[in-house]
Amino acid sequence: MAIEINTIGLFHCRAESKAVTNTIRIIEKDKIGDYSTVEDVTRKMIGRLIGKDFVDSKSARVHDFTPQADDARDVDGHSTKDLLDTVLNRTGDITEDLETLASWYLQTDYAQSGLLLIAHITTGGRPQLAFIKAPFMDDAYEPDENRVLTEMDQVIKGDLKKGILYPRITPAGDVRKNQACVYQSQSSQRYPKHWYQYLHLEPSMTADEELSNALDSDEESQPLSDPTSTEEFDEIERAINPELKDAVITIEIAGMEVDVRLGELLRRERVFLVENDSGYHLIISGDKPKIKFYDGSEGRYRELLPDLDSYDQLEKVE
Repeated sequence: MAIEINTIGLFHCRAESKAVTNTIRIIEKDKIGDYSTVEDVTRKMIGRLIGKDFVDSKSARVHDFTPQADDARDVDGHSTKDLLDTVLNRTGDITEDLETLASWYLQTDYAQSGLLLIAHITTGGRPQLAFIKAPFMDDAYEPDENRVLTEMDQVIKGDLKKGILYPRITPAGDVRKNQACVYQSQSSQRYPKHWYQYLHLEPSMTADEELSNALDSDEESQPLSDPTSTEEFDEIERAINPELKDAVITIEIAGMEVDVRLGELLRRERVFLVENDSGYHLIISGDKPKIKFYDGSEGRYRELLPDLDSYDQLEKVE
């Protein structure tokens, strides 16, 4: 998809002793051609950000805005959503608005020093804002303006690490101003909260992370507490949050680990749990389970246990 860059704002965020955000340069469209290195690096990073899968990925997620995004967050009465939309719609000179957006980054917990790039772009004819956070190389941590503008490809350390797109544009082309797309490399259950909190976004957890929280819950009423038989699975399935059913859980049997979707285990469509005095035994089948043995008297293979899901106890199988 073609990306048209309308404005690039470059800011140096210093979070060490006193939080300070310095404007390196705000480059309007008619001047971007004078800064070829900045344009090339910006286009490359934004292209990689837009190309992320924000539907089924732990590192790239869709976030809703918190109610706090509609509240004033500075002395001038700007709210996060209002200022984002002002910059998005480019109503007049947006220099001060970009500087305000940049200054908010250092208000978050655990913010780190580095280069913050805010760009107004057009993708597929639709305006969008891109936020890129990149650390500097150690030997260029106190960069002068000229070096950043002429050697940006060398100053930035590594590849795209953090990025935000606002508003979300779905693969079908729908524009959703109530959502933003957030990318954080190597994201996990311990992903840095400050990046999505920067624009007052809600946390967006995967089914695996939701399941982990549920298992860590101290509430006695939580439905995943130690079932004693497979007969309890039906009750658990009714009680559990449907979003958790896509979570992948790891079951260890005799030192071997098997990954199974929770929903499949509870529904017992492909996963069968049987038990005897020695404990539980897990049987995982294909779409149509067929367990065969060779019948020497008949000289052919015969299917064993055609209705495997009807066995809840190992003794019945034996």
